[in-house]
Amino acid sequence: MPHAYSLRRSLFSLFGFLLCVASSPAQTRVAFLGDSITAGQGAGSTREDAAYGSFPSVAGRLLGPEFEVKGFGAHGHSLRTDAKQVYAESKAFEDALLFRPEIAVIMLGTNDSAVEEEAHDWRAALDRIVVPLREVSPGVRVLLASPPDMFPTQSRRDEKRKEWLEARRPRLHRLSESLRRLAPKVDAEFVNMRGVLRPRHVTDGVHPTAFGAEQLAYRLAGAIQSAEDTSLTPASQLLALRPGAELSDFHGFRRYGFALKAEGSPKCFLVVPDRVRAGVPWIWRARFFGHQPALDKALLDRGFHVAYVDVAGLFGSPQAVKRMGAFHDFCTGLGLAEKPVLEGMSRGGLAVMEYAKAYPQRVAAIYADNPVADIRSWPGGRSGKRADDAWEQAKQQWGLEGDAAWGFQGGPLADLEALGKEQVPLMLVIGTADKVVPPHENGELLRKAYLAAGGPVRIWRKPGKDHHPHGLNPVGPLLRELLVAAGVHTAESEPTVTPIPSAEFRGKAAGWGGGTWRTAFASLEALSEAAASEPPMDVVFFGDSITQSLTGHGERLAKPDGARAFDKAHRGRRAVSLGLSGDRTEHLLYRIAQGSLDEFRPRVIVLQIGVNNINAAEHGAEETYRGIVRVVEALRERLHDADVLITGPFPSGKERGARVRQSVEHVHSRLAAHSFPDGVHYLNLTPVFMDEGGVPLPTMGRDCIHITDEGRAAWMSAIEPALARLLDGALPK
Repeated sequence: MPHAYSLRRSLFSLFGFLLCVASSPAQTRVAFLGDSITAGQGAGSTREDAAYGSFPSVAGRLLGPEFEVKGFGAHGHSLRTDAKQVYAESKAFEDALLFRPEIAVIMLGTNDSAVEEEAHDWRAALDRIVVPLREVSPGVRVLLASPPDMFPTQSRRDEKRKEWLEARRPRLHRLSESLRRLAPKVDAEFVNMRGVLRPRHVTDGVHPTAFGAEQLAYRLAGAIQSAEDTSLTPASQLLALRPGAELSDFHGFRRYGFALKAEGSPKCFLVVPDRVRAGVPWIWRARFFGHQPALDKALLDRGFHVAYVDVAGLFGSPQAVKRMGAFHDFCTGLGLAEKPVLEGMSRGGLAVMEYAKAYPQRVAAIYADNPVADIRSWPGGRSGKRADDAWEQAKQQWGLEGDAAWGFQGGPLADLEALGKEQVPLMLVIGTADKVVPPHENGELLRKAYLAAGGPVRIWRKPGKDHHPHGLNPVGPLLRELLVAAGVHTAESEPTVTPIPSAEFRGKAAGWGGGTWRTAFASLEALSEAAASEPPMDVVFFGDSITQSLTGHGERLAKPDGARAFDKAHRGRRAVSLGLSGDRTEHLLYRIAQGSLDEFRPRVIVLQIGVNNINAAEHGAEETYRGIVRVVEALRERLHDADVLITGPFPSGKERGARVRQSVEHVHSRLAAHSFPDGVHYLNLTPVFMDEGGVPLPTMGRDCIHITDEGRAAWMSAIEPALARLLDGALPK
């Protein structure tokens, strides 16, 4: 390394030390090192907007005030040492060293993919970044993130650019695998960013939009918040000592194959993550190892082990449960958590449900995908697909003979009380048109039986889908539910209850009165300040674009002589609409925490929120429900004298079987069953916008998300009786 470079590093150390002394000792310094993606290109139309919408900026807001977060992105720079613009020689890297980070996240490689494949010493390239970081900050924790994926079809420039990106994409993937292998050699934690973005998250095939930057931020903030387990000997080392253990590859992870020395020595697999998450969580697949592996891979990326023991041909019988019990003892003996997540696809549902019933205190959660819940349905073929050989095997395993088998009352549908009492969550993914394992005889019956036993159920129905393909796409909602069930509580796993401002920009007003959410929020803050010198507000409407549409972004207050439905409904009252287009539950939580409603001193708050969680962010129904409940709790904690009237989310989706429509219906079913405290009231206004057959009424807009002028008038009319009683104090506080 040149002498001048060493001298410059020494100066960095001195300046960095002075900076460290001057900074707050309570904050952990986090540096994001990278290229134009890190700098925020694509996340805003101006430099200021791009910086605010960049994923380091969003990650900083997710991590909270305990962290001081800065981005050091250098446009056009590469990791490789022979590039025209080398990141290790950039001004951005100099500034990063001056910052003396305690956590450094390196995400480079996108620009490296522009060069034709050739041998390159990536270890030396990494050392030029990692070694100086450790010299200026010896205890720095280094996270090595792979570059996010490219989406050539999203490039709207010309065919030549699309072809160029198509050529670069496989190079990007190969570089990511090189970084995965190198991470432990430089004592860095590898964070796989592939699969985090989807095509709609990028602008030109490469650079993330504000929504894409948000996805990157959640993933990286979750990685920063997740501690690894270093107290135990890695399971891979113990398995390596086991005679006959075979090492192979599972999507870039180490897979160990071995025989369990019990119960007939069945074949077993254990896949080991690059870094083990604290608590050593694991997911245990009962059948069809490796089929539709998206969930398993995502959990491996987050520090879970993936395990399998062969229970083929046992159909969840007592013999299967005995074998699984022995395997559980073996895995926990290696140091894995006492409570794994059980994964049962198809006939695997028999095994996971029977094991969970036998050992309810050994299970963190159950994921059942088009599960067999009754052997008479499959393989018996009562109304599903008959499988003669399997039917004979199933009868033999369960000790059933002849026609007596049709009276079988055992299996997953029976004796669920102990499991329900333990409150083990059951995650169901069901294809509604499954002809092999019909849901009405299996998954849907299991849902009803488990609910009746008091157990919590999460369900994702795939309208019109048959038995195959298994899995949920995108996998995010299921992944987050399982992370929470396994005790992982991060910004990534619980986005709907993590307060954060929106980073969205639209490049034009788009209903906000400005191009960014920040400008719209600032205007509401000014309105709040003005309210401090005014009498208390009778009614505050709080929500998203549907609430904002009551008044638009300008005249937010009800006008005594106004012509809007909002004005007519609230003549004689002080009423204001504080809706912001695009808002989700997490944005409302941020606004509440900022005191945005305090100066209004409202008597009643009408809450309408949730559709953007489900539609735009693709949050699941259950986590959206939890977000709404948390908003209500935050409102009551901050404004405990105000009543809260919950009216949303409103129904969405043109067809009854649409994912968004089903999710909204599930949210309402959960809200209706929730035990809210005094002062919180719930109204389901679905009949205002949909007829009994689920057909949208003229009160719904053409997009079947927003509402018309007629809909706004109908909304005001529907809540008026409740408002009148609340404002007169007729309902209990």
